[in-house]
Amino acid sequence: MMTKTLEIFQKRIPLYRKNIKLFAWEMFKFIPDKWQDDVFCDIVTDNRITVKSGQGVGKTAITAITVSYTHLTLPTKL
Repeated sequence: MMTKTLEIFQKRIPLYRKNIKLFAWEMFKFIPDKWQDDVFCDIVTDNRITVKSGQGVGKTAITAITVSYTHLTLPTKL
C-alpha cells in the first residue's frame, strides 16, 4: 500500500526529470548559487560534467542532490 506522500512524489517525477532545481527546492529547500544553477542545467542535458572550484563553495551539496535526483527520478539500467 502506497502512502499519500509516495503517491504525490511519483506524480511529480516527470516534472523533476525536466527540472533538477525544482527537485532540489522541494526535497531539500536548496537555493543554488549562480554557478550551482549552471551545473544543474548541465546535469539535465549532459551525462558527464566536471566542476573545478575552491574549498567550501558547495560542491558536496550539489553532488548529494544530484545523487538523490538520479537515484529517485531516473530509471535504472541493469
